[in-house]
Amino acid sequence: MSFTPFYHQHLQSEGWKKIRDMRIHYDDNRCRNCGATINLQVHHTNYSNLGNEDIKQDLATLCIDCHNKITRLNRRRRKIVTEFG
Repeated sequence: MSFTPFYHQHLQSEGWKKIRDMRIHYDDNRCRNCGATINLQVHHTNYSNLGNEDIKQDLATLCIDCHNKITRLNRRRRKIVTEFG
């Protein structure tokens, strides 16, 4: 996936910061994958509502390690689909 300038601007916006904080609070300040409580990030589970994310359906709180693992896995999946799709 190629990220647009809008995506990068969105992640710097006050609106995103509020949504991000709401999602982390919704997940009780824990990684949804491993339960870690430090180095938390918010992962887009899809990009269809970018800029108007639903905190319950479009996002998930992950620690940086789990976020990196999921990102790598998703990139591999996209590469396989592109090569063999």
